[in-house]
Amino acid sequence: METDACGQTLADQPPLVVVPAALLVVDSQLGMTATASRDCLLLSLMGVRCLGVVVNKMDATGYSQALFDEVARECRAFSALLLLSEVTFIPVAALQGDNVLEPSAKCPGTPVLQCLVFWNPG
Repeated sequence: METDACGQTLADQPPLVVVPAALLVVDSQLGMTATASRDCLLLSLMGVRCLGVVVNKMDATGYSQALFDEVARECRAFSALLLLSEVTFIPVAALQGDNVLEPSAKCPGTPVLQCLVFWNPG
């Protein structure tokens, strides 16, 4: 099939690249909303098997560990249905920069940048 815009056929187009890993940003105050669930499903359909869940706005919840654990539990339950092989949770307060580029005492865990640099999705 030839297009009018450039005269190329669909066979001339590069193949779709499947990304084995992705980041999903979830609001700590809202948890796994319908939008976050849909995005997770779309990532799964795209072939993503390793998911980094960035739980943002931890500062708005007073850096509550209990709330972070609840969001992680909700997301872990949903991602298990999608056969995601690896799910990592990263607490951040992006507005303050906590746990984005460098470790933060307020948000314990591996910073987002370090996860991206050393992530080796299988």
